Amino acid sequence: MVETSHTAGGWYPGLLRPFHDVGHRIADFFAPQADATATGEQYEINMELPGVSLEDINIAVHDNNVSAR
Repeated sequence: MVETSHTAGGWYPGLLRPFHDVGHRIADFFAPQADATATGEQYEINMELPGVSLEDINIAVHDNNVSAR
């Protein structure tokens, strides 16, 4: 039988807890401010992209997902 109680609690998981969601926090920090609303049969998405010209924005829809690059 293998003893695994040292991974179920103790100091190790507690040590890494502050870094648990760091990737999501970084992504949220760099994500643009955006608002989305549904009106009838259409969606309206407003994004703040300071310093980006309209020609540099690419909007795509693939598999029911909208991406702005």
